[in-house]
Amino acid sequence: MVRQKKYFFILTLTLLIFITRSQDNTDSIKKNISISANDTNKIKSYNRLCRIYYNNGQTDSLTKYSKQAVQYTNLIFYNDSDSYSAKKWLAIVFIERAKAFKLSANYDSALMILNQSLENYKSIANEVGMAFVYNELGIVYKLQRNYGQAISYYLQSLSIREKLKDDKNIAGLLHNIGDVYFSIKDFKKAIAYIELALPVNIKTGNKNWLGFNYNSLGLIYKELGNYEKALVNYMKARNCFVEVEYREGIAGVEANMGDLYLFDHKYNKALESYKFFLSEMEASKNLEQLALANNNIAKTYVLLHNNKEAYLSFRKAIQFAKNLRQNDILRELYLRLSGLDSLNGDYKNAYINHYLYTAYSDSINTNENAKKVMETQMQYEYAKKHLADSLRVVQDKKINEFKFSKEKNQRYFLIAGILLIAVFSLFMFSRYRLIKKQKHIIEIQKELVEQKQKEVIESLKYAKRIQQSWLPTIKYLERKIKNQPES
Repeated sequence: MVRQKKYFFILTLTLLIFITRSQDNTDSIKKNISISANDTNKIKSYNRLCRIYYNNGQTDSLTKYSKQAVQYTNLIFYNDSDSYSAKKWLAIVFIERAKAFKLSANYDSALMILNQSLENYKSIANEVGMAFVYNELGIVYKLQRNYGQAISYYLQSLSIREKLKDDKNIAGLLHNIGDVYFSIKDFKKAIAYIELALPVNIKTGNKNWLGFNYNSLGLIYKELGNYEKALVNYMKARNCFVEVEYREGIAGVEANMGDLYLFDHKYNKALESYKFFLSEMEASKNLEQLALANNNIAKTYVLLHNNKEAYLSFRKAIQFAKNLRQNDILRELYLRLSGLDSLNGDYKNAYINHYLYTAYSDSINTNENAKKVMETQMQYEYAKKHLADSLRVVQDKKINEFKFSKEKNQRYFLIAGILLIAVFSLFMFSRYRLIKKQKHIIEIQKELVEQKQKEVIESLKYAKRIQQSWLPTIKYLERKIKNQPES
């Protein structure tokens, strides 16, 4: 018991340090706002301040400064409201305003403001902004227990993030989708989606999201009755949240640890964990968690046989759950209250509360919610497959066009080659004819020369014969010389 109190003292002290640091940061940003010129730097300071208040769950401060941010942004873009910058900055401050409504559980107003932000982002074709708002819309619809709409918006956001190859935010969306499946008790798919997100967050070192991953896995394993695995994941989650100084995350893990203490019959230890969680949720004015926190305390008082305190906590939880239309929590509360009334012999109220339990069970219609989620998931997968098929068709078309273009070019080269060969052949044939003609002329000239030469030779021979016929022969001369007398 002493060890447990020491642990809570250390945890509370750590959270107080977080608060002090946060206060220093907010004071510095407020000072910047007061001295900054009237430009977008002041809007950036407002947004930084709002994010700190949102992360700390300080609803009143977030409401005040997010409202000022919207008013100031409208003021500086009063004469230029249709410009790209005006639409972008208004879309950004609308998101912070919507977060304030979300923290105060005014979900309808949050949805209205988020849709205004979405329209601004669409008008300037800002896909990153659109993806962010789609995710925020999914979160709000999940808080309303409208799981079909929640997963629809998550999937629209996921589609853009996948297109942009934004692994960090893809991991967050996979976790959110897994969380929806956990809510409709499809634990197999819930684990599959969260385990897809886990390695990405480990790689990027995103401790905040790692904390959510491990915490959700702990919740799932607890529901499956594997308390050892649940505890391991809760411890990992708490370490991550402590490292990033996320107060609500630390308190949430402590409440989940309280569930394990209950199963281990350590009721007083569980009660301390639940009370710590309640005090943190009250301090941060996180209305969405107050019904759950009081419900946990009430069921623990029942196990401790303190029915008076149990009734008080049940009534508080019912009031919070009614205000936020948390029908799933109301169903559990009326069932537990009906059991408590029966134990106390108050059968009339036991019947009334059981009737209310049945009524809320019918209103939730978990099967219908699960059906909507599955239909949306199937539509997304079909659209994704259709897109992939379309892209494949386009790719095949491009390949075919490339092949056709290549074949066409080859055909042109072939025709050009044939024409070139034909021209060359024609040239060679022309040369051949010319050479043949020249050869023929040469042969004719050769024949003429040979004929002339023959005629000349014949003429010479003829002349020789004539000459010889007129001149005396050698024998005749010799005879004459012989017969001539000597002197």
